[in-house]
Amino acid sequence: MNFSNIYDLFQQDVDYQSLLQPILPLLKKDEVILDASCGSGHILSYLITLGYRTIGIDNDESMLELAHKKMGTYNLSSNLFLHDLRQPLNHKFHQIISLLDVFHYFKGVKGVIKNLYNALYDGGKLIIDLYNGPQNEIESGTFLDMNYHWQTTTSMQRLIHRITIKKGDITYSYVIKQYLYPVEYYINQLEAAGFKTNLFKGFDDRKVYVLCTK
Repeated sequence: MNFSNIYDLFQQDVDYQSLLQPILPLLKKDEVILDASCGSGHILSYLITLGYRTIGIDNDESMLELAHKKMGTYNLSSNLFLHDLRQPLNHKFHQIISLLDVFHYFKGVKGVIKNLYNALYDGGKLIIDLYNGPQNEIESGTFLDMNYHWQTTTSMQRLIHRITIKKGDITYSYVIKQYLYPVEYYINQLEAAGFKTNLFKGFDDRKVYVLCTK
């Protein structure tokens, strides 16, 4: 079982109404939303059911396949494209969201920020989330028909997730690596690119949410 499937299963348990509640007032229904690194499409699906127009991009084909399947299952429609945020986007948008740890998957974000900045019209908005400090926690339990153990540790600007899943007699192990710098680092990079930034609280107390305006 690849990690995309595990990720998708665990994301089903997220309260997307609460997650997006402080973000929705910042979004407009009459303008397309780009979900930059949309993963398996849970946020896309929720936004579409609320009447928002969306485009999703991700650098993982298996994630996009899951997103596409999800759209079909619920008779939803969204354009999905394979794209690496480290490469320039060839279109412009009025609003971009990049949530659920996206910025923490990059060792350096300067190029990513530049590409997102250039993909916005003047006055356009980018909304991201960032961990507000080191993450060190352990969670174990049963989910669906799986027993899981999820350990997160932070060391030397690396955020490491070690995940063990036991399904029947089969055990799956995954190691997911992210990068974790102080919030000030990300804010400095965003503002150096030309963004005006405003931090606000959201669904996840471990994070800060940032409204970036071009």
